[in-house]
Amino acid sequence: RWIPSSMPSRFAPGVSILSTVTDQTYARNDGTSMAAPVVSGVAAALVAELVATREARKAIDLIALAQRAMEVK
Repeated sequence: RWIPSSMPSRFAPGVSILSTVTDQTYARNDGTSMAAPVVSGVAAALVAELVATREARKAIDLIALAQRAMEVK
């Protein structure tokens, strides 16, 4: 099973993010809901790169590793 030798840290902006709101306007918001799209995009890009290089097993293991890291203890 493939395990990364060193897990790089990742972060996403979650403070004062410009977002669409009702009435076709914009507002700044904070929190994990604002960071989640960035984290999802990074994860998708990593998986796409691994799949494109025919390393699908690594992509699956990477997703499983990320899921375990996000579990609430």
